[in-house]
Amino acid sequence: MEVTEALRVLRNVRIGDDFLAGIAVLLSILMLLSALSSGEPSDWRYFALSIGFVITLLFNRAYARLAGFGSLALLTAWQLNWVSQLPENSGYAPYLAVAPLAIYNITRYSGLRWGRIAGVWCALGSLISPFSFTMVDGNWVYPDRWELLQSLAFHWFAIFGVYMWAARARAQGIRVQREREQDLLAARQREHNDIAREIHDVLAHSLTLMNVQANAGLIAGKQDNQAALAALTSIKETSAESLAEVRAMIGSLRDVEIGNKVWASPEGFVSESRGVIEDFRSTGINVVLAPKDVLPEVQGLPPRILLALHRVLVEGLTNVLRHQGSESTVMVKILRNPKAISLNVLSTGAYTATQEGSGTGLVGLQERLKSLGGQLSATPSGSNSFKLQAVIPLVSN
Repeated sequence: MEVTEALRVLRNVRIGDDFLAGIAVLLSILMLLSALSSGEPSDWRYFALSIGFVITLLFNRAYARLAGFGSLALLTAWQLNWVSQLPENSGYAPYLAVAPLAIYNITRYSGLRWGRIAGVWCALGSLISPFSFTMVDGNWVYPDRWELLQSLAFHWFAIFGVYMWAARARAQGIRVQREREQDLLAARQREHNDIAREIHDVLAHSLTLMNVQANAGLIAGKQDNQAALAALTSIKETSAESLAEVRAMIGSLRDVEIGNKVWASPEGFVSESRGVIEDFRSTGINVVLAPKDVLPEVQGLPPRILLALHRVLVEGLTNVLRHQGSESTVMVKILRNPKAISLNVLSTGAYTATQEGSGTGLVGLQERLKSLGGQLSATPSGSNSFKLQAVIPLVSN
């Protein structure tokens, strides 16, 4: 189990960090040879610290926060060990190059406050940096004031530059993350809207039909048992169809595809649409379809356009039944030209408003058509007449 966990951690090593760690390994070998040769405790401490640098460099980006603080701690211990040997010459160690990496990682991944603390710590550490000393007769001595100021200015300028670079990278990363979160929220909202629209489009007309049929059954049941039985049978069939559509919708949403498989072909669209028209005719509405054979008009259309046209048809007939009653006359006309296809639902009948709608159906249709580059209009068309028109361009689709 421990071996598996170790392998999982090692898989996080980034390209480039393994190269830096490889250089650190070579330096550790030199430190080991030096410690074996001299036997000095300070050289053995150098070797132990060099092993720590191998680890922090190996995971410099995979575990940036830990690597940053770890490198800073190792640098502090290394410089204290170096100072403990003064004025003897223990050389320049390339590990000082790790300081910018430590400041960058801490600032970018732990926050500006921790970055400033790390920067101040390194600025103070520059007072005992080997580059702030000078060599005289083989020994390290503190330089005069002017040379010290030059050395400190170099250190502090480098520290400030790395801090600003990391702060800018952090700000950019936060901005990108916020944009991603906003995009995710927008995508979720669109998904919720799509689901709400589909639920409305699938259930609204079926529930309206069942409501009308139930009322008819209640009235007919007092005088004609056969009529009541027919109404109940119609309700049963409509509810079964609705249940099947809900199941298909749920299945299609799981597949990240809205719509039934029937929309994959124009023949399926024609069959489903004629079935819907017959359902509304059974309530008493006189529905006329033009042209009678609409298959040539929808031939070659992509499924998403076929689904949109079907939803417009269902919403239009549902609104007629809901607002103008079962004695209305409806002309459904599908027209196509090289640039666009349109579906018009022109209804004539007294406005009864026996059932008030929420308005979400038309809003959902507008959103659906807008996603296809189309338009939806719903306007009165004379006395007791209403026209619902959907136009979808074919060029871009």
